Amino acid sequence: NSRQHSMDCLPEIHIAAAHGASQKHLESFTPGLGVFCRSGNGVWSVDVGRIRNSERRWANYAAAGWQPIKLPDGIRLGVFGGTINNYSYKQGAYIPMGGVLLTIPVNNFVVVLKGIPRVPNMTVAAVAVSIAFKY
Repeated sequence: NSRQHSMDCLPEIHIAAAHGASQKHLESFTPGLGVFCRSGNGVWSVDVGRIRNSERRWANYAAAGWQPIKLPDGIRLGVFGGTINNYSYKQGAYIPMGGVLLTIPVNNFVVVLKGIPRVPNMTVAAVAVSIAFKY
């Protein structure tokens, strides 16, 4: 199936990152722009872009996702892994990131949710929210 091997790329707007109540010093509004590309069968994705991170610094990121679990209404669940830069940890160098990836199609856009677990001495737990627009 050629559709399985094709990629659909959508413009993406980053909106927010929710952190635990003890992380009041972190910014929740994390605007940015990116591109979210998904395989024709919806299982694989690639996501690249630039955001103003929760430490109020501009950061670049790249991630790949695998969403083998298909739920009703086109919702997909899986994991992602990648890299991001410009956080305090490692003095702004690129660091690994990963977690749970949930995508929810709604009319002409896709809500992209990334759940990032807490890693001691590196990062706090967060849920990042972005919207990819279908054309």
